[in-house]
Amino acid sequence: MSTDHFDYRSWIMAQKPSCGEVEKVDDNHFQIVTAYALAQINFYQIENEPEVIEFRIERTKDGEVVFFLHFHADPEEHAKALFEQMIEVLQETGKHHATRILLCCTAGLTTSYFAMALNEAAKALKLDWSFDAVSVSEVYTQGLHFDCVLVAPQIGFQQKKIASVLKDIPVLTIPAVIFGAYDAGACISFVQNGMKEFHETLEEKARQHILHHDENSHVILSIAVLPDVRRTIIRYRLYDHGAVAKTGEVIKPVFYLEDLYDVIETNLCSCRGPVPEMISIALPGIIHEGKMDLPPTRTIDLTKYGNHFAIEQFFRDRYHQPVYFYNNVNAAALGWYSAQNEYENIVFHSQPYGWRMGGEGIIVNGHLVTGAHSAAGEVKYIVPLFSGLSDIPHWVETPDQMVPIVARDIVGAVTYLDPEVVCVRSDMTPYMDEIEKELEKFLPADHIPHLIKIDNMDEYVLLGTMLLCLLEKQA
Repeated sequence: MSTDHFDYRSWIMAQKPSCGEVEKVDDNHFQIVTAYALAQINFYQIENEPEVIEFRIERTKDGEVVFFLHFHADPEEHAKALFEQMIEVLQETGKHHATRILLCCTAGLTTSYFAMALNEAAKALKLDWSFDAVSVSEVYTQGLHFDCVLVAPQIGFQQKKIASVLKDIPVLTIPAVIFGAYDAGACISFVQNGMKEFHETLEEKARQHILHHDENSHVILSIAVLPDVRRTIIRYRLYDHGAVAKTGEVIKPVFYLEDLYDVIETNLCSCRGPVPEMISIALPGIIHEGKMDLPPTRTIDLTKYGNHFAIEQFFRDRYHQPVYFYNNVNAAALGWYSAQNEYENIVFHSQPYGWRMGGEGIIVNGHLVTGAHSAAGEVKYIVPLFSGLSDIPHWVETPDQMVPIVARDIVGAVTYLDPEVVCVRSDMTPYMDEIEKELEKFLPADHIPHLIKIDNMDEYVLLGTMLLCLLEKQA
């Protein structure tokens, strides 16, 4: 059964994407198969409710899901645009079909020669692999576009740091006996085994503990929008009386406001679980008195709404129920604070991968501080004033560039707030001792707060967003 407005199934079957033909599996399942990926289009029927459409692209070589969303096919223009976005991602996946492996050493010279030998060996073995080489200073930016990074044994001590930053791909140190002999065949076997082991354990590594509170009697849909320079992930969680009833995520190369419609409406219409009574959404940027100030980035485009858009009232009018918007780092700060009972004064610093501007959530004496204009913790106003940072590009490329940015943001927080602890979410600066060393340039050692590395910010954002919604309800 198709929607009342237009026959989406027939429209999809009539499309002729250049990357592959749309195939009908059955009335509710369609697919596009390429040499490099599988795109699935699934329709789910829900009794007495609009059907849900799901788009999913899975990369063939490693099984990674590179695009995932679900929505209703209303309005028609939005449904068509989402299909076109999926096709764009599918085409982009095809451009990088070969397994791409990056070698790095101090200057990239010795690994360049080894990369040539590895390319010849891969060709002889008829492997769809390609090898490139860079200096270690370039690996943090270049590595994002590869499937695996190989570290030369002479800089093997840096492998842990590189792996902590490029944690979505395997980072392996080439055994000295293989590298010293330029044994290309043995290196390829080593890489095959290392990549297999990494992907087999990736799901286990990615598992995060679930935090929940059992102190409320509401059903709340909590949504976290989490961008960086690569993509935007939308994670959501349905809390039923404080317990987690449902979780999910959407992965988009660029986030548009309409993506929130799809998440909300598929949860509001589902008869397979509790229906939310309130909706709580966390975005980056300033959210003040229900209005949004969120400049565009590489992976967020809300330009058609303009600054100071009354986003909260817009969503309340659309869904006729309480909808609240918050800054995502403020939500993370409250979520982290509520999950522990040791500290009363904290700063939660969030530095998305590659962003020059981060943000901070502030808890003072157990209370979230947002300020008169909801701009407390907006360190974007401070970064341009820092001397010595003018040579850093708009998008930060290496951990060495990121460390002083994070540290100097923390200096500001210490100067005005003197927190007991600073939570640091910054994938590009995995080692807190490096930040502490930078802080020592500006602060007495005994004034430096305890730094805690945060890997799972989304857990705290989702929890904090739910708690902020409860506070609004009680006010």
